[in-house]
Parts: sequence; structure tokens; C-alpha cells
Amino acid sequence: MNIPGHGQVRDQRTLLKAFINTFTSEEFMVDLVRIILHPSEFGAFTSERSNSAIEYIRDFLKGLGETARRLQLPAAKNIQSQIQVVNTLLTIRESSSSLLTYDNVFQHLATRDLITTKLIQKSIENKLTEDEQFRKLTDNVIDIIHAYYEVISVSSTITLLDNLQESILDNNLTPFEALKNYKDLVITAYNDLSKLQSLSKAETIADYFIISDEDSCSNLANTLVNYISKGFSVFKTGFDLFDNVLGGVESSSVHLLAAPSNHGKSILCVNLCRRMIESNISDLDKKDTIIFLTLEDDIHKLSRRFISVFGNYKFEVIKQLFAKAYEVTRTQQIMGLMDSSDNLIMSLQKMFKNLLKTSLLRVTQGKCSLVIKHCNENTFSPGDLGRFIDRLKVEGYKTKLIFVDYIDTMTPTTSVFGNVKEYDTQGQIVQELRNLSRIHGIPVISPTQNQRDSEDVTKLQSNKLIGDSYKKIRYSDFIYMMRMREDKNFLSEGVREQVISKKKVQDGIPQDSVSPEVLAIKDKLASVLIPIEIKITKSKDSEKNKSRFLLFCKENLRIYNNIDEYIQDSPILKINSSKLEKDIDLLVNQAITSVVATDFMETTPSMVGLHDILQTDHIEIFQPSFQESSSSVFH
Repeated sequence: MNIPGHGQVRDQRTLLKAFINTFTSEEFMVDLVRIILHPSEFGAFTSERSNSAIEYIRDFLKGLGETARRLQLPAAKNIQSQIQVVNTLLTIRESSSSLLTYDNVFQHLATRDLITTKLIQKSIENKLTEDEQFRKLTDNVIDIIHAYYEVISVSSTITLLDNLQESILDNNLTPFEALKNYKDLVITAYNDLSKLQSLSKAETIADYFIISDEDSCSNLANTLVNYISKGFSVFKTGFDLFDNVLGGVESSSVHLLAAPSNHGKSILCVNLCRRMIESNISDLDKKDTIIFLTLEDDIHKLSRRFISVFGNYKFEVIKQLFAKAYEVTRTQQIMGLMDSSDNLIMSLQKMFKNLLKTSLLRVTQGKCSLVIKHCNENTFSPGDLGRFIDRLKVEGYKTKLIFVDYIDTMTPTTSVFGNVKEYDTQGQIVQELRNLSRIHGIPVISPTQNQRDSEDVTKLQSNKLIGDSYKKIRYSDFIYMMRMREDKNFLSEGVREQVISKKKVQDGIPQDSVSPEVLAIKDKLASVLIPIEIKITKSKDSEKNKSRFLLFCKENLRIYNNIDEYIQDSPILKINSSKLEKDIDLLVNQAITSVVATDFMETTPSMVGLHDILQTDHIEIFQPSFQESSSSVFH
């Protein structure tokens, strides 16, 4: 296969050449001359590249000329002549808008060839006569230049399409490799769509409406209905503070959960994920996808939290399962019990499969998809997230909701700041996530770190406590300040009124009522339930500075609106965790039984070694068969 730049090279940029040729047409060059010759000011202009319309056009022509030479376009010489003429006219126009006119244009050109003459003559024949024509044509020219830069930004993908075709034609790829490369290329191209802002602008609805009569009201009404039916959604959260005050979580918005370190930010995200799925399950489709990204914990540690919260299991029992599973499998491997080890692995796989079924699948009901993804901290960017959303889209999944745990460990997609200060980059990350939420019409929820002194309960919760960068506040849509209040319990003043249902009525006024059953176990409840104080400190369209106490349960990591929710969960929590503990014991006993069955004569030394490794208090050698004794988690 030939290498570009070495000997005879096959042209691999046919498609890119076709794109660039659309910007070098004579009609477009004529339009450039027409707006240059019209005696009217360009007015205020700003872009990422220049604050002057003339400079913007000049930079474009320079880039276009270099691209034409690099691609060796057939009409490259003609293009260079046209560019030179337009540049000359721009220089004169920059000096004075009245110095250059349709009547004297030829006088300002030192040399004229056939191409130059034809270009100027066509411009004179189609000269602009009104300022409104000038403004519309100028806008069109600027939009075309925008489009050029966007083509350049995706040119690598366009070139890859040509390269893929060449590789297939040269039989350098197997059918499987060709399909895989095609799929990867389509995913890359999907991501490039977000760069085509000029195309999105051309395809989008009007960005203004003039209400003047009945027809204009109908047009706006149709636009609003189309937006609500296709581009708008509201998710209930299952938490009274968000649902009653904000009406839920709207699409195309960024929500920050701000708290000090180790105050439940990530746990609240997992709880929101569970409750938002449960509360909106009837509105979700099987291909609708909720993405949960973790940039801190690995996928295995995160899965323990999900199993505990989604399945209502004691977290310590889940941790014990992971620890014991590791110990028994490691022991089997050390002792060389390969056959027994295979049986143990199969039992473990069955056990974890059913744990996932009774936790995650029980919540999703197979009616939507939950994607749990680990990303490397300080290397994953909003651009990477956009590409992942596009990959899922290609595979048929529609992203509806995103959790990012958490933004402080992300990196900007591109570094646009000279000194790359954390203050600026943190704001840029949130701004990029906001753009992503708008493009895909989805909510993005993420924790962020507060300053250390935000743990001081004597300080009011406010956005002044935000850590690293105040720009995070500027670019987010909603901010919720939160902190654990271990100085209080569910019966404390201020908490009690919010987490205990008002049942009694005295003189027509509802009173707090704590049932005798609750009072009988109040010490137990106070030991496992920690109040979390959450305050809405930024809200664009709803009330803010509203706060509420929720209850965090140390046992199953669930967060509750009130004491009644925990009491309702408590029996199931006890049953689930008790069954799981029995299954863990069966798992250990299965491992011990396999050791005994392997070499009965060495039962005593083997058992002593295994006992030491597993640190079990009591071991029964003879047990019923594993299948007969296993509890529901195994089945």
C-alpha cells in the first residue's frame, strides 16, 4: 500500500476535495466581491477567530488558498487568482468603505486577466442596490465561512471515509475488519455532528417570533407543542424537595450536588438514579438509557453501592460477600483444587447474577437500560462523554439521563486557557456539560466539592461555599448544597417536623405524632439514620433557598424522605440481608466441603489452614447439598 508523500500516491482525499470545491465556486467569489463593493458598513462582528468581518474573510481566504494547494485541486491556479483579487479589494475597503465602488473597481486593480475581469464583471452585473440585500448576503457569506471551518474540523473523518474505501478495494481488510472499521467510523462521524453548528442553525426552528395576528400565534403554538412533544421532558425524583419545589428535573439542564468531602454526594446520586427510574418507569422505553459514570471508584466498588441501594441489602453484608468470595476462591487456587474451584466459581456467578436481578433489574424491570461506566479521573472530558453518547446512539440506545460522579475529576475537552488554571477549567467543564445537555436534550446531574469550612454547621449553606471555581455556579442551572448533620437525629428540632408525618389534629392544627412503636426503638433508629440537610441555592425558573432534611440510612445506604419510608423498608432489609448472610455461610461451607472431599486424610490440617484464612468462628464439616440448602439469592 502506498504511503502519502512517498512515490506514486493514490488520491485518498476525493471526498474532502469535493467538499472544499463547494467553497471555491465562482458564484461564491462573486458574492464576496458584491458585499465588498457595496458602500455600507459591516457593523459589529465577533467570532472565535476575529472581531472584524474583514479580518475574518481575509483569514478564511488565506486558509482556503492553503487548503486548495495542499489538496492539489484541479482549479487551484484560478482559485489563487480569485483570492488575490478579493484580498486586494478587502485591503482597499478596509481603508474606506466609500473609496471603492462598482464604478471604479477596475481602476484599483494593477493587473487584469480573463479570470479577474469575468469575476468583477459578474459582480457589477449583479450589484447590490439596497442595504437590506447587503445585510442578508453578508450573513449568508459569513455562514458559509463558518461552514468551511466546520468542514476543516471534521476533515479527518472525511478523509477516513476515503481511506476505508481504499483499504477495502485493495483487499487489505477482512470482511469483519471492514465492518468494525465502518462502525467505528460511523460513531466518530456521529460525534462530529455536534461540531456542525452552522448546519444545526440552518435546520433549527426560527429563533424569534413576531406576534401580530392569529396566524403568528398558531405558528408559535405549533413550535411549542413540537418542542414539548419531542424535545422536552421532566423527571420526577421521588424526593419531596425536588419534586414539590422544582416540579422535578427538566431536560437540557445541569444540576450540581455540592457538599464537603464524605457528606453523601455520591450516595445521593445512586439514590436519585434508583428513584428517578422507579418514578418515571412508565414513561421509559427499553432503549431509553440512564448513564451513570464514576471517575473515582472502580466499577466493582460502585456495583456494591448499587446492589445495596437498589436491592435494599445491608452494605456491610455486601462488602462481606465480596471479601469472603475473594478469600475462598483464592484459597482454592492456592491449594490447587481446580475442579472444586470451577464449581465454586459457577456458584458465585449464579449468586451474583441473582443479586443483580433482585436489585438493579428489579428496579429497571427491563423497561429501560442502565449503563454503569468507569472513566479514568483527570483524563475523561465532556467530549469523551459526547462520543460515548454517540456510540450508544449508533447501537440503538437513546440517552435520557446522565450522572457524572464527579465533575471535579474531569478534564476540559480542549485547553483554551494559557495557564490552564483550575479555576477556569472547572468552569469550562460545567459549560461544556451544559452545551451537551442542550444538544441531546437531557439532564446532567453531578456532585462537586465544597470548601472544607462548609462542614461548619453554624454557617449558612450558600453558593459562596463552592470549591475550586465560582464559574461552576455561573454555568450550572441548579445547585443543591448538602451536608450530613451528625449533630442531630430524626427527633431533633428542625428535623422532626420534616421527617415525621403529621397525623394528629388538635384544635384544627396538625401535630407531630411519633408512634409508640417508633419511640420504643428510637435509639436504634437514631444510630442508623443520619439527617442530611439539603438546600436549593440556585434555580433558574423555580424557588430557591428552600431547604429540607432527608434521612440517610447507614445500613442500606438509602436516603429517605421520612421515617415512615424507612420503617416500610426495614422488614425487607432484614429479610434480604439475613438470606444473603446465610448464602455467604453456605458459600464458605461449600469451599470447606470441597477441601474435605479432596483429601479426607488431610482434613484436620487443611481445615485448620482454611479456618485461619477465612477467619470463621465455627465450621460444620457435613452440610446438605449446596443446591438443596441455598436460599433465594442462589435461585
